[in-house]
Amino acid sequence: MLKGTAHTSMHETRPFILWMIAAIVLGIGLYQQGLFYNHRMLPVAVLLIGIGVYHIIRKGIASALEDNVFPWPLWFPLAAAVCYGITLLLEPASVYGSWMQIIRWSSFGIWLMLIYGFLTCRQAIKKFHIVLVIIGIIMSFGSLCMLYGWLPYNGGVMSSSNDELSALGFRLGGWLQYPNTLGALAGAYALYHLGRLNELSPNKGIWMLESVCLLLHATVLGLTESRGAWLVTAGIVFVSWLVLKGTRLRFIGWAAWHGSWAILAVASTASLWLEQSQLIAIPLVLCLVGAAVIPYMLHVRSSNRTRRTHNGDRESFIQPLLPKVILAVVGTAVLGAALYVMPNEAGDRLTGHYETASARTLFYKDAWQLWQEYPWLGSGGDAWRQQFSSIQSEPYVGKEVHSSLFDMLLDIGAIGTLLTMGLAAVAIWQGWRRYQAAGMASAAIAAHSLIDFDMAYSWVIYVWLAWLALGYAGDKRWSEQVEADETQIQAELMQSDTKQVLRVKLRQRLAALALVVPLLVVAAVGLSHCVAQVLYATASGKHTTANAVTLRAAQRLAPADTVLRIAAARSLPPREALALLMEGQRFERDGKALSRELALTAERSGNSQQAAAYWQAAVKADRFDRRLQTEAIVRLAAMAQAAAERGQTSLALTLAVDAERHFSAYDAEVRRIAAIEHVANGKRFAMTKEAERAAASVYLLTIPIK
Repeated sequence: MLKGTAHTSMHETRPFILWMIAAIVLGIGLYQQGLFYNHRMLPVAVLLIGIGVYHIIRKGIASALEDNVFPWPLWFPLAAAVCYGITLLLEPASVYGSWMQIIRWSSFGIWLMLIYGFLTCRQAIKKFHIVLVIIGIIMSFGSLCMLYGWLPYNGGVMSSSNDELSALGFRLGGWLQYPNTLGALAGAYALYHLGRLNELSPNKGIWMLESVCLLLHATVLGLTESRGAWLVTAGIVFVSWLVLKGTRLRFIGWAAWHGSWAILAVASTASLWLEQSQLIAIPLVLCLVGAAVIPYMLHVRSSNRTRRTHNGDRESFIQPLLPKVILAVVGTAVLGAALYVMPNEAGDRLTGHYETASARTLFYKDAWQLWQEYPWLGSGGDAWRQQFSSIQSEPYVGKEVHSSLFDMLLDIGAIGTLLTMGLAAVAIWQGWRRYQAAGMASAAIAAHSLIDFDMAYSWVIYVWLAWLALGYAGDKRWSEQVEADETQIQAELMQSDTKQVLRVKLRQRLAALALVVPLLVVAAVGLSHCVAQVLYATASGKHTTANAVTLRAAQRLAPADTVLRIAAARSLPPREALALLMEGQRFERDGKALSRELALTAERSGNSQQAAAYWQAAVKADRFDRRLQTEAIVRLAAMAQAAAERGQTSLALTLAVDAERHFSAYDAEVRRIAAIEHVANGKRFAMTKEAERAAASVYLLTIPIK
């Protein structure tokens, strides 16, 4: 009896711990800007990998390679990590970027394994559903609080008078500080609650909670003004309506009902925001009450009357139709009211201003050209961010390629993309078939990521994978069974043939070893980068000997991190700094920041010709950076004049010619861009007066060769 009680307690404790881990990861990730930046992502990723390694070592992989234990399509995050690992052997565009992606995708794989292993029965699924719902409420309600002025948060609301960016004068960015991704997540949550609504009767209290959550997320979706998120959400609703059997009318009815109330909430909120009213939160509260309470009261009253009515009476035939008719009339009135209070400018967002979509095509055109350089295995992590400025056709601002498909193609090539995205597509489809609500949510995120950089947020991927795991575990929603005791498994094995038992144990240990060893390496690299970031943060500021030593230690812990390398080099004498920076060329190619720092350091060390070569490399890495172009010309001109003053005529002539050549190329590029109609010039690329003066100052030095 005591032994049985101990095992029951253990099985209750472990799911609780995993439940807490999930809540902490999702909560911290949302607060930390969706883990967009590497220094925010690393601690969470390393923690998850460590937990996963401990879990595998303690429990053993226990036939994890079997389809009935861990479905094979769910291995796609670890498959992506392996593909990124292969790029390290092929001189990637950025070794640092490749390692960051290996760490990210390894943590995603561990996260998926832990969550799927946790979702073993109805109670576990219910608890995890609660976690996801709470995180979603914090995401959407917190974003609205930023709009209402209750929660100060930089970037939570993006105000703009540019009609091309916002028809209402603002777009809700929320915790993620990016309206499009917030819209995609809000739309996914709305779909999740819509799917659950379709399974419930409106005369139940839980239905009202699902209705409130659905309307909350749908309102946030509208206030983001993300047309891509709107289209994806509507598309998923349409596809779901097509594949549903038996409940199509109810599904599309609830979608239309909540959609009408959401449009009214969005229109009223936008109007009051433009008027700077203190009552801006009232419309949402009223809409939440109306959307949830009216159907609930109608169906409760209808159910009570139906029970009192005798079978065969005329009233018993009319009664079930009455709530539907009332809801249709009220919904139509709500939609009419929404159109009446909608600001006049809102229609422009639907009927015009497609400049952002046009700019997006430039990204994809340049990404296609860049992918063709390394089509099969890719250029490694951060391939676009590292190289786009060297090949971009127009001076747009775009450190993200705005497509998970192109991101994958550039990073891990066609082979890795087909493997990873193919497995992910199978996982989404199979999850949808098991649990439609979770399947719709995961499909929405995946679909929107094809036209935006949602997957750059690690938190978004954690939420996406949570829905994938929930979808796969959907067939266990009605199961009361829990995971079998390890002692029971061992007893069953002991009853089998001894040789078979040994073979099974050997296979499991080899599989666990094959999984644990690479994960330990990844965790060690991630931990070293975390420590390096801490050292860098403590040493930033005053240039002291102690800080110089600390920066050098940080650089040794993370040798592929160019930012740390440059910081450490600036604390060293010129010649030592130049040697340290030159070592960094082994870890990246086409690095503008590194080439610029090499040029400045070479100049300080007295090697002018070497500095000129590095300036050429820096400008080649980003020819549309007017500040970099100007700096290169100014520095070359200064070195030419200094050489002339020292009597080094030949060197002065060489540097002057280099300066004039840079200026001519710069001027030609400016003229070409100026001739393009509707050019995407986010970088504000133009000629500068400083560059013109610097070029004129060395003109006389070039006369001997003219």
